[in-house]
Amino acid sequence: MSLFIESAQRAARRRDVVAGWNRDAGARHADDGLDLDEAPGYEAASGPARAPRGGGAAAAALTDTAPAASEAYSTAQEAYRDALAYDKQRSRSRKRWAVARIAMIAVLTPLALVLLFLAAYATTCIVNGATPEELVGLMGQLFERMAVFAGQVLGRAVS
Repeated sequence: MSLFIESAQRAARRRDVVAGWNRDAGARHADDGLDLDEAPGYEAASGPARAPRGGGAAAAALTDTAPAASEAYSTAQEAYRDALAYDKQRSRSRKRWAVARIAMIAVLTPLALVLLFLAAYATTCIVNGATPEELVGLMGQLFERMAVFAGQVLGRAVS
């Protein structure tokens, strides 16, 4: 990922180079000491920085202001990295919560349906005049029938 943040100075240099290319109709080569993808104020570790072609006062001004541009770029780059790291962490957190919500829905929906059925069955028994003792007996019989049915279904699935 490119952390390219262009300064006003760098934008002016880039516009000058592109204008020169347009004027020369491609006569200039890419090996003129300017890399449009490098960061402002970048100096290679292997040797001293090369001034842009043409020299003169413009080249001296660019090399004199390079450390200040480098520091500004570094601060901006660090801020961008921090923001990018925060966004990645927040994205991972959102993905985890999405998976957790799906898992909870997958588990809680059938459980809610079973509880709703049991409540409806108990309410039906009460409306039909069942006493509390009869209700306990009916619920026990219901659980026994459900256990037998689950055993049959699981027995078939395993076989």
